[in-house]
Amino acid sequence: MVRPFAGISTVQLLLDLEAGGLHRAVKLAMTGYEEDERRAVIEGACQWACSFGPVLRAAFTGEQTGTVSPFVVMQRSHEFAGWIDRFDRVLQFSECGENTTAPRQRLQGSPFLALHVITHDAFPVLPRDRPSVLSVVVTELEAKRIVEVKLDGERAEGFDDLVALSSPQPHRAMIVLRELAVIKASSR
Repeated sequence: MVRPFAGISTVQLLLDLEAGGLHRAVKLAMTGYEEDERRAVIEGACQWACSFGPVLRAAFTGEQTGTVSPFVVMQRSHEFAGWIDRFDRVLQFSECGENTTAPRQRLQGSPFLALHVITHDAFPVLPRDRPSVLSVVVTELEAKRIVEVKLDGERAEGFDDLVALSSPQPHRAMIVLRELAVIKASSR
């Protein structure tokens, strides 16, 4: 999907993730922003691959890189191992702006929003017989916040309160905090 946005081209890339152990292809997305459509596609694909490719390699092949954060979480007395990374973006619409660290701290998403999602009462029971892919995206505009949580490509409801108590952004910008995690039952 291509559309103009604030004088630049915006391209939404739709991806199907297929990997060993997943029970079906997982639908994922990334948005590229650039001067023209071609550059927006390249930028979006490059940002997705650079940010989340290492998560997939760590989870599905065991390859570890310095950019991926491994974690362990307990859910209903079962231990799960996970790998996570993020890609944060601030699109400025004025001279005053935020870096990507300030919005994450303000939205209480440090180190990762996904860790809050996994322990949230609305989060579904994780399967123990296969890996799961968790996508968390928080988009913030001047007067609006959108929280999108997807487990294995399916939207999970009940997470609007995840950032509800955070203060509003101080500048005219669009903030996107995007995370991808792969979680599977611990082999210990």
